[in-house]
Amino acid sequence: MNSEGGVTEKSESTQTISSAKQSRVWAYFKRIYGDQGLKAKCLVGDCAKALSTPLHSTSTLIRHLRDVHEVDEFKPKEKLVHRSTHKRIPVKLKKKLDRAVVTAIIEDGRSFGDFLKSGFRKFIQLVLPGYKAPHRNSINTRLKRLHTKHFFITYGFYGYFDPYGISVMTNNEINKTENEIKYIIPQQTSNGPTQASSTTSSNTNRSLTTEKEKKKSLLNYFLDSLADEDTQQVKKQSSTLNKILSDEFKTYKKLAGHFVSTSTDLYHSLQFWKKNKLLLPKLAPLAQKYLASPSTSTKSESAFNISAYYGRKQRAPLSSENLGFSVFLKDKLSNENK
Repeated sequence: MNSEGGVTEKSESTQTISSAKQSRVWAYFKRIYGDQGLKAKCLVGDCAKALSTPLHSTSTLIRHLRDVHEVDEFKPKEKLVHRSTHKRIPVKLKKKLDRAVVTAIIEDGRSFGDFLKSGFRKFIQLVLPGYKAPHRNSINTRLKRLHTKHFFITYGFYGYFDPYGISVMTNNEINKTENEIKYIIPQQTSNGPTQASSTTSSNTNRSLTTEKEKKKSLLNYFLDSLADEDTQQVKKQSSTLNKILSDEFKTYKKLAGHFVSTSTDLYHSLQFWKKNKLLLPKLAPLAQKYLASPSTSTKSESAFNISAYYGRKQRAPLSSENLGFSVFLKDKLSNENK
């Protein structure tokens, strides 16, 4: 048994040595066998340092050659950075396109994964190489965020234009609603001279940008001066409108507080606006829009028809929650685009 065991140990050691000889590290070391196992003696120059090789590993030997003797053969190779061959689009454009995809899915009643289908993907890569539509999970998240945003905006508007409603709103809710009003009212009046002047300014700037490398003539200097005047005029008009709205907000809150404290007709907010519409010319049209009761059931019937289309059998996986979000946002986004 002992002889057989000895033969086994010898054969195992022979196999280990033969496998170790395959490593190029041993060209720089000499094997030393002792009671503590295999050691390696460095043969580079006058080093002659004996290094241990636990479990016949050469990692210690490689580090010695690399760090002490700086052998080029064992220096770490630089990792090649893989660069994608696909074109990358700007981040702002990517976000804008993602919003457009979500809006199209809501308004057209499309499935969340329509823009990831092979036909759409080929078309998108042909029109805008490098763009990839958002995943259905990302669209689901964006849908919930849009619903939360528009729900609280609508809820805030109904409460804000009711004198009794604004009396129980927090300052934070009032400020958010007023900021939304400041954003909506300029859009409603954008067809006036302000838009015309801004359009003229933008067109002039665009034409001037294309002629940067050309020598400026007297006409170019004259157009530059007109563009500066138009830009300043737009800024003055926007600042004037914001000041008018701020003053009107203060006036409305004072009148609403007085109405709530002195009125005997509870919950008759329409009487308040009928009496004070001349004092609040900017806010009165919005109050009429959000406080007026619909005269027909056409809108509600249309909502049911839309929900039936959104919940068709091709969209059977659509949850009831996302169905409600889509129908709600369809109405809000359609009104924004009008």
